[in-house]
Amino acid sequence: MGTHRGRKLDLQHPRAALTFDDVVKAFWIHGQQVYPIASAPASIFKAAVLSLVPHWKDSPTYGEALTSTEIDVVTRWWLLCALADAGKLIMLYGSREEAEQAMSY
Repeated sequence: MGTHRGRKLDLQHPRAALTFDDVVKAFWIHGQQVYPIASAPASIFKAAVLSLVPHWKDSPTYGEALTSTEIDVVTRWWLLCALADAGKLIMLYGSREEAEQAMSY
């Protein structure tokens, strides 16, 4: 679990526990690299999502977002919520330092 401004980030139910601002400031680990959710390269974010749900690439709901060249932060939040709804979670961290510490364990 991550923390942000002294608050536990409940990644089981991000819609209820995380605000959009929390997600914009969050980090995650993909391929042994730490990335900010808001500004990671679109290709990296989409690869992380598709590694969990590869069939979404052909989905009428998610396919367009996952095959577009760019992906904005609102769409990233929407996809994180959809992943949570599907029971496929990306572990989020409240800071780069926290994510880097998690990689060292």
